[in-house]
Amino acid sequence: MSTGAPKPATIFTLTGYDSRGNQTVGIDGKGNSVVAIFDGASRAIESQQLQRYNGLGNQGPAGNSTFQSAGRGLIRTQMLYDGNSRM
Repeated sequence: MSTGAPKPATIFTLTGYDSRGNQTVGIDGKGNSVVAIFDGASRAIESQQLQRYNGLGNQGPAGNSTFQSAGRGLIRTQMLYDGNSRM
């Protein structure tokens, strides 16, 4: 019988795509998530990253310690393009 360290659990990364092949959802092995929103030309126009305590998946920040009234932190980044599709 072996008394060595236990084997770590398998870690999965999940990825979701829209009908045009754009990566719209990503969830890492710790449960941290990123959502991307694209326009009709498949250009990223917004990214939303849910903030987790120390990057530990489903352990969001404690209530009243974030900038959102619902008690969840979110980084929202919007991308703007000019008439020549330059960011």
